[in-house]
Amino acid sequence: MCDDRLPLPRMQRCLCTELKTGCLIWGWTQLVLAILGISTLRSYSDNAYHHSIVYPTLGVGIVLSILLLVGLHSHTALLVQIYYFVFLFFVVLCVISFVLFVIDRDVIASMSVVVTGAYNFIVVVYTRSCFYTMYY
Repeated sequence: MCDDRLPLPRMQRCLCTELKTGCLIWGWTQLVLAILGISTLRSYSDNAYHHSIVYPTLGVGIVLSILLLVGLHSHTALLVQIYYFVFLFFVVLCVISFVLFVIDRDVIASMSVVVTGAYNFIVVVYTRSCFYTMYY
């Protein structure tokens, strides 16, 4: 299903709990924050920018959270693997964005992409570890 050619560490614990429990906590937290983000923006903003960029981004966050939670609760490793590959793609996008921002000499944007990329990389490591404990 998924090979082990990517040299990433395998974590045993997440958030001082078992790996699966930590990933469940992460998934529920991400889902609640995305829903709160949408409800907060709906009540405080009527900006076209929010309708075109922020709402779809939060919607994708909700869909990904549900994908992770269903995969973990139903012990479906394929759903966790899809979540892992989407976040791996986000890491690749962060690297490309970082290079483009450095070429453009935009320091603040490049630092923001570094933080986002680091966050996405941590998510990749933990979900990959969780996938391997479910699958193997």
